[in-house]
Amino acid sequence: MDSESTVEDLRTILAAGTPVIGLAGCRNGADIQRVATLLSVAEAQVEHADGTTLILALTNGILPAPIAPDSLSGKSARLAALVWDRFALESALPTATPHTENGEWTVAFAAARAAVLLAAAAAGVPAYDCAIDLKSGALQRNCEISQHDGFYGRVARNAAQAAIIEATYHRG
Repeated sequence: MDSESTVEDLRTILAAGTPVIGLAGCRNGADIQRVATLLSVAEAQVEHADGTTLILALTNGILPAPIAPDSLSGKSARLAALVWDRFALESALPTATPHTENGEWTVAFAAARAAVLLAAAAAGVPAYDCAIDLKSGALQRNCEISQHDGFYGRVARNAAQAAIIEATYHRG
């Protein structure tokens, strides 16, 4: 869903039994508050207990400062995690290149990725890294770097990636 979704959209989602909704395009605390309010109404209409549906906020990383009044911090107890959506940032910066020649993030992408980590820490929720098109050993190494950087997990593109991601981020 996105920040323009309606109570009717949410009722349909909740009727399917979804315990968490993904909020695409999350930019500030007002987006979280709006969806949290609509969720309260939709939960009442489908006879779910208030507050049982959580929000997973997907963001391009162009966010207010973590302590700014319009930050994500303290806006709703429903906020479960932030997810860095690198592809949304590519859409916002159509002429920017995401990676350097040696595969590292360029400055704008590295800054947005770091902003997600900082916003999540300030909000007291985990941050998840973006989906990435790598296979096997390269994906595992990239996940190890991502975990070292502070991400709790990563979005998978398929079941094979999900197995590698799960094993990498949640090692004993």
